[in-house]
Amino acid sequence: MPSRAVKRQKIEPEPVFLLKHNAFADWAKDEQDIYIKGVKPAYLKGRGMGLVTSRKVRKSDELITVRPHSMIQPDPELFESSAKISPQAKLAFTLMSMDLAEDHLYRYCSSVWPDRKDFEGSLFWYDVGEDSKNEPWWEKLPPVVKAAASRLLDDFHRDIEALKDMKTALSDSIKPATFIYYWTIANTRSFAWKPKGQKKGTMVMCPFLDYMNHCPSETGCTVKVNDSGFTLIANRDYNVDEEILATYGAHSNDKLLVHYGFTVPASSDDSISLDAIIMPHLTQSQKQDLEAVGYLGNYNLTPDTNELCFRTQVALRARCLTSNEWEFFMNSGDDIATDQDADVRRDLAVFIQQAATTRATNEKALQEAKNNLPDSADAKRACFELILQRCDQIESALTKFCEVNPPLQ
Repeated sequence: MPSRAVKRQKIEPEPVFLLKHNAFADWAKDEQDIYIKGVKPAYLKGRGMGLVTSRKVRKSDELITVRPHSMIQPDPELFESSAKISPQAKLAFTLMSMDLAEDHLYRYCSSVWPDRKDFEGSLFWYDVGEDSKNEPWWEKLPPVVKAAASRLLDDFHRDIEALKDMKTALSDSIKPATFIYYWTIANTRSFAWKPKGQKKGTMVMCPFLDYMNHCPSETGCTVKVNDSGFTLIANRDYNVDEEILATYGAHSNDKLLVHYGFTVPASSDDSISLDAIIMPHLTQSQKQDLEAVGYLGNYNLTPDTNELCFRTQVALRARCLTSNEWEFFMNSGDDIATDQDADVRRDLAVFIQQAATTRATNEKALQEAKNNLPDSADAKRACFELILQRCDQIESALTKFCEVNPPLQ
């Protein structure tokens, strides 16, 4: 999916290729029984496709409804009841099966999906294959980005092995280089759905609703989910040609970058991981104490408010408080004696500055990797630009924190 911005966008004149999206909208209404009122697909310059209003819309208007019979759902006949296959893998395998069978529904829906080149230009891990983690630049990624991408690729390879274990003619033919497309479509465009009475949830495709772009939580339209399907409801009044947005979840820009291939500048949902900054300053004993109470790792700064999460405050106090003082803070959120907040924030600012050289060296290496790409590698160059954009966001947030909390000289 394309980059998601939360500001109203100027809608450009319809390019020729938009005709297929309008035809798809007509097909979705007329043949798939998808309720569409007051919205249409639109090309947003520099960002790709999105959803905009085609007329004035009032708050609480229902804009799109996708019922179960209009969804693409995993085909249960493809899987053994006991097969331990993830919901995403089931949907991806179903999509591959539909494509190979030249399925009518798949043909229409896939005509407006991103193609492989789109993914190669937005998801830095997409085309690197089995040896992705051996790329020289991989170790230079921001630690949390690298960890998220590694987990995603591990999930992908685990799903492939689970599908191959079914020992069917179709599953035996799975190749990572081709299956990754269906798997990525499922990862970027599907919706989680659990009808009443169903023991396990599933991942489904909702045609036309997936034009909807992302915005930070509590800032866009509402998606109501129930046994009857998915309904998009306007959160406010809209004029003609305003973009319709809804949240995919309260995700940091690290997750958005890895899973969807974009970031949202100044997002209220963003967080900056501090693990690589704080962990080196904890003794083994302090790490053991933190692990014992469930507070080891997952330390974050919220750039929107410049605040530290409670886990971070607990970890920083583990370095300077007595046992009783530390336990009191964990249980109450208050310091038993002198307020330590300013001190621990200054300590963190020192740690941030001490790690600045490493961050700058890694970013320089990423920039050099981008500069050394051949002229024909436009897609990979675009990926590096997104990574470097995230590096700049991280550095900006850390710099701001240090400016507000200057270390003692």
